[in-house]
Amino acid sequence: MTVNKHKGLALMLLAVSQLIMALDYTIIFVALPSIGEALAFSANHLQWVVSAYSLVFGGFLLIGGRLSDLLGRRKMFIIAMSLFGLGSLLGGLATSQMLLIIARGLQGLGGALLSPATLSLIMSNFNEGAERNRAMGIWAAMGGVGLSAGLLLGGVLTSYAGWKFTFFVNVPITIIAIILAPVVLVESKVESGKKHYDAAGTISVTAGMIFIVYYLIQSPVEGWVSAGTLTFGIFGAALLLLFVIIENRTREPLLPFRLFRNRNLTGAALTAALFSASFGTLYYFLTLYTQGVLHLSAIQSGLSFLPLTISAIFWGKACS
Repeated sequence: MTVNKHKGLALMLLAVSQLIMALDYTIIFVALPSIGEALAFSANHLQWVVSAYSLVFGGFLLIGGRLSDLLGRRKMFIIAMSLFGLGSLLGGLATSQMLLIIARGLQGLGGALLSPATLSLIMSNFNEGAERNRAMGIWAAMGGVGLSAGLLLGGVLTSYAGWKFTFFVNVPITIIAIILAPVVLVESKVESGKKHYDAAGTISVTAGMIFIVYYLIQSPVEGWVSAGTLTFGIFGAALLLLFVIIENRTREPLLPFRLFRNRNLTGAALTAALFSASFGTLYYFLTLYTQGVLHLSAIQSGLSFLPLTISAIFWGKACS
């Protein structure tokens, strides 16, 4: 492993990258009522401002890891930061619903490429043992801090600067990260004679997830067994089944299912899924409730999450 002479700056850069990915997922929540009013979103379609980010992030996360390994982690970090910054800029400039949803999807794509790249860069830029464990702890803690702090920051920006600045705040951070990355991060990649990206697996899992989420979002409006929605649900389930078949037959799968024979990994994956399906959705509904039902302002809604933010910050310090 090549020695990194700028480990302090490297850790700061990777930690901030993790922070803005998590922060960008929740910072938008408090701004949702203002966004809905400004761009005339219906209550049902407003979900896509959140879903576009998380859906693309989840759909491309697996291929993001493969690209980082084969093309280079630092190179992918810079590409991902560029996509994330571009999506943030377009989101702040958006004057239509479609442009905003596309911008959120672009942010999600940047995040999907960025997350595995930052994790791999920690493994390659820090020595195994206490040094790497400390770096991993700080990197992971920034995710929790970002999720909580995003709600407070979103309230402040929406109240005093406008909802557009919940997007614009990322732009200078991404520019600085792109400039620093070639200087403070050491490049690494997996040497392979023949590069295999598993395009069939990527397309099937991403398209399948999109159709399933569309079915879940539209069904409460059009009906769970309506032909207009049920078709998407069935097609999505078929594509996810096709993904399983492809992964079991391809030479270098995106997701080797044999890994799930490990009970610890399976338990961790199920825990993460349950957390995302329950607590992960709590922010969305609570921000709509505090502003739509309790009629709190954006800043008041953000401040209501202050105890959660403070506890996350203390947790982050404990991990470091």
